[in-house]
Amino acid sequence: VFMVLFVLLIIYFLVDMFFTLSVFVKTIFLIVLILIFLAVLIIKAGFILFLQEHERAVISRFGRVHRVSGPGWAIMIPLLETFRKVDLRVATLDVPKQEVITKDNVVLKIDVVIYLMVKKDPQSVINSVVNVEDYKQAAQLYVKSTVRELIGGMTLDETIGNINELNKKMIKEIS
Repeated sequence: VFMVLFVLLIIYFLVDMFFTLSVFVKTIFLIVLILIFLAVLIIKAGFILFLQEHERAVISRFGRVHRVSGPGWAIMIPLLETFRKVDLRVATLDVPKQEVITKDNVVLKIDVVIYLMVKKDPQSVINSVVNVEDYKQAAQLYVKSTVRELIGGMTLDETIGNINELNKKMIKEIS
């Protein structure tokens, strides 16, 4: 930021040395340089937050949720407000293979993939930040335990024959 100020001052003094300008034009030129400096200062200091179409920001003032912002520009008050970005795109989480014991004591290795997305409504965005530390990790652990519970209550034949019903139950449990 100070480098920008230094460059702007050098430009001002070079223009002043090599061109004979009226006091009015010099004043306008100086005001334009000051405005450029303030714009750079505002952007670099964190007054303005740039959010993409798929991002939202939960902005907290003094540690309490104040608002959800995005997409576009969000104006913040530095030192008073903090933010956490939330990505609204679908995330694919690969749950590592796990061994599950069925009702008839058969050990199965189950592989699970989760398609996870935070809804666009402000309350869902706030919940993904406030109610859980890491919602992606929480979803993985929840799916692991749900898979163990569902398959643990079924025999091997029931598990193989009812894969579609297992998927429906998993979606119902997670939603």
